[in-house]
Amino acid sequence: MTRKLSTALVVLISAMLLTACGSTKVYENSKTLVVRGTIYNVTDTKVFTSKTTAILADKSQMDVRDYERKEFEMLLEQNGGSVFVRQTIDMDDQEVVYRAKPIDSWSDFRRMKSKFEDATGDLQKFLAKPKETQLELD
Repeated sequence: MTRKLSTALVVLISAMLLTACGSTKVYENSKTLVVRGTIYNVTDTKVFTSKTTAILADKSQMDVRDYERKEFEMLLEQNGGSVFVRQTIDMDDQEVVYRAKPIDSWSDFRRMKSKFEDATGDLQKFLAKPKETQLELD
């Protein structure tokens, strides 16, 4: 009877130890970014920057990230009422186009700018969370 009891006790202790070992979590550090259906591996990316550029009628480019209403409306006026705006996320040496379209009013530019700021903020939060593995930006 003692042998059965000791065997049962060994089995019970072994089961408890195995259960305790099973609670250890291992997280994979692989991170991906999905932009308009294209998947980018950002696991080893060191530098992320963002740009908002206006491409003018003469094909020159201007950084318009910090433009306020009067500056942007003047830019529209000087370029026939419309400019092509391109927003990109640069990951080390790779450029990802987030949005690119013609803009013909301050309100359209402001909406585009706000969505881009939200997206880059989401990207920063995603990179700071080790458990998250994929972010989709649309």
